[in-house]
Amino acid sequence: MSRGLSLLSLSETGDLQRRGELILKNREISASLKAATTPVDECDIPSLIYWGVDDDLAVIIIVLSALSMYLAFDITRITRGAPLAWYVVIGGFVVLFVFRISQLYFDVQSSQDIINIDETTISLFAGVLFAIGLFMLARSFRSQQRAAQAS
Repeated sequence: MSRGLSLLSLSETGDLQRRGELILKNREISASLKAATTPVDECDIPSLIYWGVDDDLAVIIIVLSALSMYLAFDITRITRGAPLAWYVVIGGFVVLFVFRISQLYFDVQSSQDIINIDETTISLFAGVLFAIGLFMLARSFRSQQRAAQAS
């Protein structure tokens, strides 16, 4: 055993020492994770994603905006594109959708809150009303279309 150890060069023993230190460091990190404490080396690392309640609400608003766009496209399909003003309404929904996605992206990347909870709550309420209104309008158009086809 001593003969095999004497055959190692100085650089190889340095590599082995660094590997041993790395293994010990990884064991310390995993032990601190199991103990639910943060390792000493990781305490100084800043968070790269800042997520809060306002961001959750913004995601819900984005989903409602996408639903509103779909329902508006559905209304134009049902009416065969008759109300040309719907294209303006759809354009408005697309602009709000893109605005909300970019606002959420920059809010998550920044440590400061860009999205205000009060504004987001009002926007959420308006998004729910838009989605419900468009759903009711699409349902009304569908029932009128079925009545016209039946007669």
